[in-house]
Amino acid sequence: MKNKILIFVVFLISMNSAYSQQDCSICFNENNEENDYSIQNSDVDYSFRYFTVGGGPFLLIPNIGIGYRERHAKTGWDLALSFSSIGVAHQLGAYVVGHYYLNPPIQNSFYLGCGILGSSVIINDGSCDGYLSPNFVFGKELKQSGEGHHFLELHLAAPSLIFKPHHCGMMYIPLIYIKYGVSF
Repeated sequence: MKNKILIFVVFLISMNSAYSQQDCSICFNENNEENDYSIQNSDVDYSFRYFTVGGGPFLLIPNIGIGYRERHAKTGWDLALSFSSIGVAHQLGAYVVGHYYLNPPIQNSFYLGCGILGSSVIINDGSCDGYLSPNFVFGKELKQSGEGHHFLELHLAAPSLIFKPHHCGMMYIPLIYIKYGVSF
């Protein structure tokens, strides 16, 4: 498992250097003068509040949420709350995720993220369990309409540390969320 993670990190670093070299060829012509296609860092530095709709912690369960996101060229972060319910069980979750944008010069880039998800499941009979999981994210920012931002992302949280009233345990079933977000 450690070898796969190391290979993945090396892949990300190599992709970053390839995009950095591509950026220089886009921004300057052969006379080393900046051309009209250059993209300033301020074009991809932004922050916004958003709401999400989607499914999770299992795909068929409806999920809504609110959050705040910032982006600074290649990196960013996300802080959000989400709520799911199937009538007899309700899940309230909060997560913090750091983002790495794979194509930094453009605003509608793919991104990868890693963070932590904390959640609580409350059953109508009064029982309550807490969960703490690593949260892995793969997402895509979508074309902007006016000043608004849109994104689509997949969250994968596993394994989960379960906190019950009198003991702790592990759950290896992944929690999967698919979310569509819109700024407000």
